[in-house]
Amino acid sequence: INLWLRITGKRDDGYHTLNSLVQKISLFDIIKVSEHYCDTVKFYNEKIDSPNNTVSKALMLFKEKGCVKKKFKIEVFKNIPTEAGLGGGSSNAGIVLNFLNRYVGNRFTLKELIKLGSFVGADVPLFISGYNRILMKGIGEILSPHKNTEYNYWVLLIKPHISIPTSWAYKKLNFKLTNKFKSINKRLAEHSEFVNDLEKPVIEKHKEIGEIKETLITLGCKHSLMSGSGSVVYGLFENKKVAIDAKSFFKNNYNSYKTFLAKFL
Repeated sequence: INLWLRITGKRDDGYHTLNSLVQKISLFDIIKVSEHYCDTVKFYNEKIDSPNNTVSKALMLFKEKGCVKKKFKIEVFKNIPTEAGLGGGSSNAGIVLNFLNRYVGNRFTLKELIKLGSFVGADVPLFISGYNRILMKGIGEILSPHKNTEYNYWVLLIKPHISIPTSWAYKKLNFKLTNKFKSINKRLAEHSEFVNDLEKPVIEKHKEIGEIKETLITLGCKHSLMSGSGSVVYGLFENKKVAIDAKSFFKNNYNSYKTFLAKFL
């Protein structure tokens, strides 16, 4: 999840530059890899476009480097919802790249593997690094560990019945990325907590995002924010029982929403 997400500019190639503090949580998918007669990627529990998905891209890119001639069957059992702003696809790709690199005897250094992952997706390097709390800059490829021990929460994730493509959210940014804006936002980003520049355009179209935030705060969370480009909204709770009660409230009153309870890693 993003503890903050500030957009600091836009490059000529269309990518936005950002400053974000990312926290890994205990929500996870399961990936099984086995040798096979042909390269196959299969997803369970979610409908994923194939072969245009991050895992297939990671496998193809790694093999293009001539590092491995074996063929693999990769099965991904999804628990992390898609188009949710949680980096589920990026985490799958990062884990697969880490596995393949170990399979060939760690031929790539960590720095080289992170660079390779950035060609698959801007968030993939996050999940190649071993950091649990990461300060991310550039388009996502500049990573550094963040050791602030103040953050230690239970996380209640609410996924409404809408999906928000990342590209749409960025296109709807209302900011005019002038030099003045870039300078201001870069300064703000160094001192931001629980601010997401993508929230405003998303809430303008999907009012329920704002309503979920307000409900989470009413139910006792300390902070609430949309993660990434949405549509998941999270609440951070200091008390596990309060978080469980809030989860029950959403299940009882908003049964079309998916709910997940996790904790900081």
